[in-house]
Amino acid sequence: DCQIFHEVGVSWGTVYDLVLQLQSSIPRLERVTTLLNFPIDLPQQMSLFKFRRAVTQQMRSEIVERQCTKLPVDLIPIRIVDPTKVALMEAPITMHLCPEVGSPEVSIGQGRLVYLFGPHGEGKSTLLRYLGGAQLQSESEDRLVFVPSHLRILHVSSEPIFFEGSLYDNLCIGIPEGDADRDMARVLRIASRLGMPRHMRDEIESKDVKMWSLKVSQTQRQLLSLARAFIGNPEFLCVHKPIQVLDDFAANKVLELLREFVEDKGIECNPAEFDVRRPRTCFVSSNRKLNQDLADTILTIRGSSGIEVTKDKAKY
Repeated sequence: DCQIFHEVGVSWGTVYDLVLQLQSSIPRLERVTTLLNFPIDLPQQMSLFKFRRAVTQQMRSEIVERQCTKLPVDLIPIRIVDPTKVALMEAPITMHLCPEVGSPEVSIGQGRLVYLFGPHGEGKSTLLRYLGGAQLQSESEDRLVFVPSHLRILHVSSEPIFFEGSLYDNLCIGIPEGDADRDMARVLRIASRLGMPRHMRDEIESKDVKMWSLKVSQTQRQLLSLARAFIGNPEFLCVHKPIQVLDDFAANKVLELLREFVEDKGIECNPAEFDVRRPRTCFVSSNRKLNQDLADTILTIRGSSGIEVTKDKAKY
């Protein structure tokens, strides 16, 4: 009889342990269920992509008609419509290769380094999120921003995020296995040029799995985020406040690398493939003073007066 009570007690102890495990899992299950039931943005993304593709095809046809010697898709500009001037237009905006006189469009050619200046809270970050695809435009805003549909876009937030895994995998996320862009030697060269110390480069090579958001400092997180952007090697790069937490020496080095990214069509890429690579375009915002000599174009954004081109260097 005592044995029966003992077995019943052990069984109830096992059941109680399972109940405790289930109870600890309920908050996680609630979070997953909530995330899975959020509204999806696929219809909005599809609508926006169709708009970009249609305008890209239209502008490419206009370039081909002009019999340009360069590759037509490399001559398609990025377009930004000044929202403060839209209300003054009598007719709907139609994006063509050459904007009409008095058009509220700002046209930025590919292969340029663009600075976004302006007072705090006037729309610099919102514009970068629109350009980078991190914030989708509503149906009524479809024509406020246009980026050619064939360009790979990378949006770099001012608050870097890292997942639990190896540092190398964090830096090469999104790059297919076997791609030359994720070559270990290239990754280490980029890390070195950003001024990362020897022990951080050793961590990249070791491939140890850690929670990197808790293991590295704020400055190192910023440099790792920029390294990830350069390693990813997109054709169109949008960077929020890249030098916000850096000292002057590191900030100047980052700005020079952004300039090189545009000039050389990538960082630490094969020079022999320069002519076959697409132009690289980079938009940068900052709450600190930037070296304006490095920029091709400077846009000043103010909520009341809209978007003003305060510098536009000729590109040959």
